[in-house]
Amino acid sequence: MLTVFGGKIKDLRPFLLEERIPDNWQSQITSRMGLTLAVFNGVAALVELGIRDVGAKRERTKTA
Repeated sequence: MLTVFGGKIKDLRPFLLEERIPDNWQSQITSRMGLTLAVFNGVAALVELGIRDVGAKRERTKTA
C-alpha cells in the first residue's frame, strides 16, 4: 500500500476503512511493468529495516 498509494493518507482512509477505491484515484506506480515483486520486496525491506532501527533505539534508551 505504501508503494501503490504513495503514502497519501487521504487515499488510504477510504480504502482501509470503507473498503472502496477513492473517487478519481490514480495509482502512484507509473513504471512500464507496474509493481514487480522486486520493487515490492525492496520497499518491504526498507520498511522492515526502519522498524528494526526504531526498535533497537527504544531498547537502548530503556536500558540506559
